[in-house]
Amino acid sequence: MKTFIIAAVTIDGFIGRDAKQPSSQWTSQADKRWFGQRTKAARFCVMGRKTYETFNRPLAGRILLVQTKKPIEWQKKQAPIGTFVTVIDDTTNLMQLITASPTQVWASKLPIAQLYQRLDEAKIEELAICGGSSIYAQWMQANLVDELVLTLEPIVFGQGVKLFNQSLTSKLRFIEEKKLNEAGTRLVRLGVLRN
Repeated sequence: MKTFIIAAVTIDGFIGRDAKQPSSQWTSQADKRWFGQRTKAARFCVMGRKTYETFNRPLAGRILLVQTKKPIEWQKKQAPIGTFVTVIDDTTNLMQLITASPTQVWASKLPIAQLYQRLDEAKIEELAICGGSSIYAQWMQANLVDELVLTLEPIVFGQGVKLFNQSLTSKLRFIEEKKLNEAGTRLVRLGVLRN
C-alpha cells in the first residue's frame, strides 16, 4: 500500500493559524481542486478527529478513516449530526472497505502500525494521510509514509500549527515540483527515504 501525506503549507511551514482553522479558509482554489482530485483518486483518507471536525462532514467520493482515542463515544456524538460512523476494532472485517460506497466515515483507535497492517491486508492500494500535525508526525515516526505531497501557498503566518507537532528527522528526495496557478502556488512531491 502506498501512503502519502497531503497538506497545504504556508511558505513558513504552517498548516493553520490554530488547530480549529480549516485549510480551506486560506488556501487557493488550485489547492482545493488538487486536494479533491488527489484524495478522490486515492479513495481512502486518514485524518485525526480534530481535523475531521474542522470539516464536520464526510467528504464526497472518499472513505474517511478517523483516528480517535475514543471511537465509540465519537460515533455516538456524530449520530445526531447524521453521520454514520463504523468503528474499526481488532475484529472488524476490513474487506468491507474495498466494497464500501464513497463518502463513508470509519473511526479507529488502533495503533498506526496495526491499522496500516490491517488496511494493507485488505488490499487497499493508496492511503492519503490528511492531517493534522499530530497524525502527520505519528505516521512519519512509524516509518510508514512513502511520500509527502505538499501545496506551498505564497502566504506567511509567522506562527501557528506546524506541519509536524513533534521533532523528527527524515531524509527526503525531490520527485516533482510544478506551478498550480499564476499566484505562485506550487505543488511539491517528496519521496521519503525510509530507515
